[in-house]
Amino acid sequence: MSPEVVAEDNVFLRIVNERRLLEPTEVERLLKSESNNGNSFDATLLEEGIYTRDEILKTLENYFFYPSLDLNKIKPDPSALLLVPDRMARRYQAFPIKKENGVLEIAMASPDNNRAIEDLKLASECRLNIHVAPQSDVVESIESWYGTLAKELKPKTKDQQKKSLFGDVFISGAKPLLPELMEEEHGATELSAKIFQKAADLNVTDIHIEPGRGRLTIRYRIDGILQVACVFPESMTPTLISRIKIVSGMDIAERRVPQDGRTSIEHPIKGLVDCRVSSLPSTWGEKIVVRLLTKDDSLLNLNNLHMPAELHEKWRQVVGLPLGMILVTGPTGSGKTTTLYASIAELDRGSTNIITLEDPVEYEMDGITQVQIHSKAGLTFQSGLRSILRQDPDTVLVGEIRDHETAEIACRAALTGHKMFSTLHTNDAASAVTRLVDMGVEPYLLTAALKAVLAQRLI
Repeated sequence: MSPEVVAEDNVFLRIVNERRLLEPTEVERLLKSESNNGNSFDATLLEEGIYTRDEILKTLENYFFYPSLDLNKIKPDPSALLLVPDRMARRYQAFPIKKENGVLEIAMASPDNNRAIEDLKLASECRLNIHVAPQSDVVESIESWYGTLAKELKPKTKDQQKKSLFGDVFISGAKPLLPELMEEEHGATELSAKIFQKAADLNVTDIHIEPGRGRLTIRYRIDGILQVACVFPESMTPTLISRIKIVSGMDIAERRVPQDGRTSIEHPIKGLVDCRVSSLPSTWGEKIVVRLLTKDDSLLNLNNLHMPAELHEKWRQVVGLPLGMILVTGPTGSGKTTTLYASIAELDRGSTNIITLEDPVEYEMDGITQVQIHSKAGLTFQSGLRSILRQDPDTVLVGEIRDHETAEIACRAALTGHKMFSTLHTNDAASAVTRLVDMGVEPYLLTAALKAVLAQRLI
């Protein structure tokens, strides 16, 4: 039993002793009486007829300065019980009653436990409307209602359990990648660490943590395809989401607007893996997407891209050109940045000045200067590219060409002795030219500057 609960084993006994509501000899007699056997002290007083229920409620109100509640007259909303895990309710002797407009009404045996209040807010993702109730009533309500809820939610067979918890995930025939994570009980800290580590093991590029009706789904993007990794009960949503937001430096109290954060994990093979975290409010809670970026640039090599032999040789020749614009196109998540970095790795970093301009910096590479876009501070692709061209660069990598000004500056730089790498979101190589013309780049400028376009996608 946790220290918080041990300290509050007899809430009403504490009040009686502090306020000297009974003579010490009477207290000692009651503690030794048969009616006190295994009961809270308030239950003993009721059974002995020393206090009425109303008197106990009034005493609790006067001591804690919270309104009291007679739980014998209350029927809780089962959906409110799902907001506070069974273990936490027992640990803090707190009984959820109902939720309205983001406020959870809850009865506590000891509402002066600040640690309990903060943890309950975090778990439920609600503001709390706290009532005080007799300890015996709180314990009895938890045993009764959580026990009933567990029976109602427990499927009769293993197949029913899968169907109940995982819904259409199993109906569609998709099997989770990590069933072992679903077979064990984990705290939010341990579970989040395992989700991240397993993702790094499997070369996952993105982790999707998706709240839904009755469940929390974890999906991994592997080779461009999203696959279900594991599924958990809906009750895991608040604690897991909050844990990830905490380690990512986000504001856990803000759930109405999207947020961005970052963290990192240490992997035994890949070393430090950077994790870019994004949250998005949705109907069932905040969705979290984590982009995993390895720091190990030794893996960035054209030989690791598995290009066809003929294309591989042609691309090496393109990368070796002294100047001009070189573009890689393809859908989001198709590996454009990886290809560009593998191309940069082919260059002699010791005798050339290579500068990148990215949002965000996805790989850390020795021997080059990497610049992170910071729009709020005024560092945009346009302003950053202008500044880079005053830094005597030989090769420039721009993360993405998004607008006319960036495209024109890049083209003119390619014509004045610089090698310019960048990406575009188009479906094929020919569309890159059309896209740049649509942006307003003059055709004559594009004809002279553009040396090669590589279109790629994951298959």
